Amino acid sequence: MNTISLPRKPQHPSRHHQAAFTIVELLIVIVVIAILAAISVVAFVNISQRANDSAIASNEAQAKKKLEVYKVDNGSYPPDQATFDRITGQKPTDKFYTTYTSTAPHDSYALSTEGSTVASALAPPTDCPSGFIPVPGNASLGTNGFCVMKYEAKNAGGNVPVSQASGTPWTSISQTNAIAYSPNVAGCTGCHLITNAEWMTIATDIAGVSSNWSGGQIGNGYIYNGHNQEPPYAAVASSGDDSDGYYLMSNITPSPNGNNRRTLKLSNNEVIWDFAGNAWEWNSDTVAAGQQPGVPSQSSGQYKQWSDSSMNWKGLESAIKPSGSLSSYSSTQGIGQFFTNPSDSQERAYLRSGGRKNGSQTGIFTLTLDQLPSSVNSHIGFRVAR
Repeated sequence: MNTISLPRKPQHPSRHHQAAFTIVELLIVIVVIAILAAISVVAFVNISQRANDSAIASNEAQAKKKLEVYKVDNGSYPPDQATFDRITGQKPTDKFYTTYTSTAPHDSYALSTEGSTVASALAPPTDCPSGFIPVPGNASLGTNGFCVMKYEAKNAGGNVPVSQASGTPWTSISQTNAIAYSPNVAGCTGCHLITNAEWMTIATDIAGVSSNWSGGQIGNGYIYNGHNQEPPYAAVASSGDDSDGYYLMSNITPSPNGNNRRTLKLSNNEVIWDFAGNAWEWNSDTVAAGQQPGVPSQSSGQYKQWSDSSMNWKGLESAIKPSGSLSSYSSTQGIGQFFTNPSDSQERAYLRSGGRKNGSQTGIFTLTLDQLPSSVNSHIGFRVAR
């Protein structure tokens, strides 16, 4: 009998003996997971902080509006935290509790909210260069706290700007050169020609200090607008005495009780000289051809009031126009005017303040858009910020 031998089924290795991950591979996976987790945590923290900052900024903006109403009604800001809490409706147990401080005569104040990175960014710096003063930032205008020359720039020689009371302002300089020379300030890293946003931050701050108004409270009378009429027939030096705001204005009538006071105070009690009047001052901004504001019937360059309701702002309103209640004021309140030409076919540089012979056209918000970046004039100077 024949026997048939069938081939034996090949033996396969057990699946349980397949190769596993090595320790190095496991470590790589763990590291990747840890990195992704860290990124997620950082992203969450940043999102959370931005949400907190947004809530805090909103709360403080509402509080500021209530403070201005209180000041109009009472002639000064609240004297203490308890009054601030009462008018804002906040309680010490609130998640974002705002600390309020104000010293007599209560014409300025400071707000601070725990947990806010916005508050620290807006706070005025403590390390300004010599001759500069600290300025609180303005969230609405997109500025953090910064430093600015207390006086209009003077030429220390060698195209080096300096901020000092003595000497006449550095004029007959183009915007182009003012931009080029501003970083030359001695010992100042980051110095630059003041921007329009920085200018607006200072002007808005000044308008919120009652002592800058002739009537002693915000909106009462006019904001002092400096050396704005001749004689004297040139931009003049400043005084080292901040209480002498009418320095060299004895030939102007009326004085010393007219609108020619050259000193204005910020909300942090710093004093700035000639922010309106004496010499026009360049900003670093420009406006493109055909992009200047105007009214429907306007076909040439004209001075306009900021309160002109027929104005086509062409997207510039929030950048250059006084905001809030200030937007309804005219040059009668000392805020100045602006010169605009919607048909202009050339790029123009921002020129602010008003000069020594511009009268009611001079003011802290004054803006003219009729000069080229290369223009040079004995009426035009500049100021440096950092």
